[in-house]
Amino acid sequence: MKRLFTAIAIRRWPLVSVGLLALLVLPLVAITDRGEPAGTSHPRGSATFSVFEQGRTGLPTALERSLPPAPSGIRWTEAHRLLGIGPKVWAFLGGDKLCLLEQASAVSITVVCTGWQRASEHGIFIASVRDPSMSHSGPAREVIGLAPDSAAVVRLITPGFKAVTVPVDRNVFVRRDEVPASPLTAVLARR
Repeated sequence: MKRLFTAIAIRRWPLVSVGLLALLVLPLVAITDRGEPAGTSHPRGSATFSVFEQGRTGLPTALERSLPPAPSGIRWTEAHRLLGIGPKVWAFLGGDKLCLLEQASAVSITVVCTGWQRASEHGIFIASVRDPSMSHSGPAREVIGLAPDSAAVVRLITPGFKAVTVPVDRNVFVRRDEVPASPLTAVLARR
């Protein structure tokens, strides 16, 4: 079984940025736009992730200029900023994809994407794990993700560590802890 993910990780010190999907297998070649124009939201997207019903904020101009071209079907200008979670995180829904972008600093940007259907069944997350060779205060791990409206909690599974349950608030879940490893997957508990 292969673990595939779309991630752009640009140097993060003292954290090592790890972009992961909430899935073990993501056949990227199977992701298509289904004939929809680039940037078009999936008709069921807003109903499944109410965070997309909020107005679009777009990305700051300086950040948008520093990014490579957006994944097919995604437009950086259609970003939805996730507020109240600490770092700068945006969500994108376009074509048949859902993406998260996290800007931890001017030189630290992580992007993960998955198919809309998989995101609606399993969620999507970005995990950042502190480099153990660097001295730094703060949590060893930070996990930020989106879960569909139907999810009440997300259970993060990290091999070799006890699974942790994280509440979902308006589609967003955040976990900061001392686990020195990224979760392998997330399991949704429905409402």
